[in-house]
Amino acid sequence: MFRNRLLRFAPVAATALLAVLAAPAGAAPRTAPPAAVLVLTSNPGENVTPTARRVVLTCAPDNGSHPLPVAACAVLASTGGYISALRVDRDAICPLIYDPVTVSSTGTWQGRQVREQITFPNRCVLIAETGPVFRF
Repeated sequence: MFRNRLLRFAPVAATALLAVLAAPAGAAPRTAPPAAVLVLTSNPGENVTPTARRVVLTCAPDNGSHPLPVAACAVLASTGGYISALRVDRDAICPLIYDPVTVSSTGTWQGRQVREQITFPNRCVLIAETGPVFRF
């Protein structure tokens, strides 16, 4: 009688064991993608060239190859990721020397595609307007 119960229980136990072992493979928790992934470039002159300095900035979590990711993400968050809307230091005094620097931002910001390119008259104006975003 004990053997009959064991024989009836074995297929049920085997099915339950297979279900438990198979569940973790399909039910692995997914890591949420970062809120922003941007490739930032900075280049002397009026155009971005293949030799432009490049960094990757990820926000939420703040990371990437950018040297100041936390500060850069905080500044960009204030404008929804738009570099053209940044005005970090409105009181900066910069020389009236035309030595252009062109920067670009390409990637995603909270699911929205970002593609901007701006030429600043010189590095002082660039840093005054964008703060830590292009300090690399």
